[in-house]
Amino acid sequence: GGGQAGPVHDQVALRHPAPSPDGKEIAVTRMLDQTCELWSVSVVDARRSLLGECSGSPTGGLEWVDGGNALLYNGPAVDAKHAPGLMLLDRRSIEHRRVTSPEASEGAHIDPRVSSDASLLAYASAHEIERQLWMTDWPRQQHRRALLKRPEPVYGHAFEPQGDTLWIAGDLTLYRALHRLRSGEEPELIGGRGARSIDLSASGAAVWSEAIYDADIWLQTGGSESWATVAR
Repeated sequence: GGGQAGPVHDQVALRHPAPSPDGKEIAVTRMLDQTCELWSVSVVDARRSLLGECSGSPTGGLEWVDGGNALLYNGPAVDAKHAPGLMLLDRRSIEHRRVTSPEASEGAHIDPRVSSDASLLAYASAHEIERQLWMTDWPRQQHRRALLKRPEPVYGHAFEPQGDTLWIAGDLTLYRALHRLRSGEEPELIGGRGARSIDLSASGAAVWSEAIYDADIWLQTGGSESWATVAR
């Protein structure tokens, strides 16, 4: 087997890496001021292919579907009355098809995730950091339902390997951490203090990023110009 390319460098930010199911390429978004490009990067030789245009604000994650033959992403709004919605890129025909077109009042649709059996689609509607999570049947999208009682600061979500349970990184219990959300139940705090993202593998292994909250407490005594660290 061949080797793998080293780190991919660019003058601007490459975000939301999504490896294809066959492991041969990684889809990323490339940020240019308020615009966004969708690229594919070969794992073997780092060769790049421009796939299309994505939404520059807000940005969202990418999701491979149909065994790697198609890619879900958040694309530009159709007009000023609408927010950016989800798009589907068919890699075989190079056709970009609109999946959702939300009203501006609902917020942009971002971070699509499809369940392991390809029967459910979950995504967020975003107003800055507050997001409502939605779940619908895939690909027909005939029965959509909100998953949260109200929009909350949500940073990422992922399906468990089996079923419709989601893991969510967010402030769902007045505590920024990982939560499990089962159908029809309240969010359950499961750990991962400071979680800002979440991914689950087919085996159930979890990978997430965390915000760091450590800080020093400083004391200045009366008449002194110096400060001393008294706690962390």
